[in-house]
Amino acid sequence: MKKMKKRKIPKLNLIPIMDAVFIFIFFLLLSAQFLDIHEIIAEAPAVATFNEQINKKEPLNLVIEISKGEILVKTGLDAKLFKKIENGERGLDQLYIAMIDLKSKNIEENSVIIRPKKSLPYTQIVTIMEMVRRVRTEKEEITGTGSKGQIIKSKTLFDKIIFDSVM
Repeated sequence: MKKMKKRKIPKLNLIPIMDAVFIFIFFLLLSAQFLDIHEIIAEAPAVATFNEQINKKEPLNLVIEISKGEILVKTGLDAKLFKKIENGERGLDQLYIAMIDLKSKNIEENSVIIRPKKSLPYTQIVTIMEMVRRVRTEKEEITGTGSKGQIIKSKTLFDKIIFDSVM
């Protein structure tokens, strides 16, 4: 019987492939752009019919129009001007006080429509969103009377934010 010769399997040389992958990763990292990505949590506007017999109290319909110079807080279906606030550090405190005032009078309301100007910086919109979303400290609470006369306590202001078209 003849003995079969064992064929030697050549080993793969992986060094050139590893070099190419290393260089590719290096160029990929150098060409990547690192951006800060922020997420805005907002819900789409809900469509509902308004029945005057059931809802005797006019809805709050809170709208905040933001521009570089001022913040306009409007309420009601006819968008009456509730407060005109100068846009800045002091203005943010006034906005917060106005939101607490509105929440205490309308304790069951929890939505706000934000209408920013196109030229407004994104960080400023996020700051205003945080102002209208919740109270500043864990100990702070807002108390108000509900539609059925019950006392309601809340630690949130207007946490359902709806974006209107950018002006």
